[in-house]
Amino acid sequence: MTDRRTGTVYQSNNLSLSQYLKTSMLIITSRKNLENKYGQASFDQIGTKIDVYIKTLANAGLGAALVYVDSADSLKEYGLSPVDPGNASDIKKLIDELDKKLSPIYTLIIGGHSIIPFHILPNPCGNDGDTEVNSDSPYASRDDEFLIPERILARLPDDSSGDASFLLSLIENITVRVKKARRNSFGYSASVWEKASEAVYDVTEY
Repeated sequence: MTDRRTGTVYQSNNLSLSQYLKTSMLIITSRKNLENKYGQASFDQIGTKIDVYIKTLANAGLGAALVYVDSADSLKEYGLSPVDPGNASDIKKLIDELDKKLSPIYTLIIGGHSIIPFHILPNPCGNDGDTEVNSDSPYASRDDEFLIPERILARLPDDSSGDASFLLSLIENITVRVKKARRNSFGYSASVWEKASEAVYDVTEY
């Protein structure tokens, strides 16, 4: 069970095995931005859904750590300090430090740009009419070469409304997918890459 005020994961024998598992997934979000956007009641609902997701991962043999980037209590056990949840560069540095301490296989960002901001980068394509692009690539990189990702990183976006229903439904959906997946296996992909991803999963017996 996760204390949604702090991000600290508490376990009991009848709840989860996460305390005995290596951290396979690092879950990143912002307490302040979730509360400000959705209010306390919806924040608590989001936290409950994340609790269920973490428990489901544990039942599949995957440990997960939830970290609020702006919560001192959440970061205390890692010897790290909270950062500005609106500063993408500071969040990347924090993820880098957590990556060194936890060595997760997967990193999951919960929330869209208003919760955990994208990096605003020069458009590497150049001639498509956009001078800048919103990107998570720096979060997926361990250095400044953001075009070469080194982490398996995904994001569950929310929408622009103040209603948390969309985000709650996404967390429910990924929880169901973990329950249906074979033990110790699940994957992320954009829908546009679905066929390519399926081909890779088939080869790796995913």
